[in-house]
Amino acid sequence: MSVIVACGKSLTLLPLTSDLSCNVLASCTGVQCCATSSTLQRTFEIYINIDPCAKSLSIQIEQLFYNHTLVDFQWGKIMKCIECSVIEFSSID
Repeated sequence: MSVIVACGKSLTLLPLTSDLSCNVLASCTGVQCCATSSTLQRTFEIYINIDPCAKSLSIQIEQLFYNHTLVDFQWGKIMKCIECSVIEFSSID
């Protein structure tokens, strides 16, 4: 369990489980993590970033990429990545 904050800000973060370690990116708008799955017996790289200039949300799990514009983003709605067929997430306002 570890979190490294590269953006130089003082952040209050929740504790992580022992199978997850993360870095807050220098921009402070993204997180890059390594998650270990004991069920699958492998480690996955996960990346989530909000780009305020491009108004977009990017999610990456290994080689699976998902980008979504935030211009018409509906908070609280469950989003599905059709191309991915495995990513489903919801956002809370």
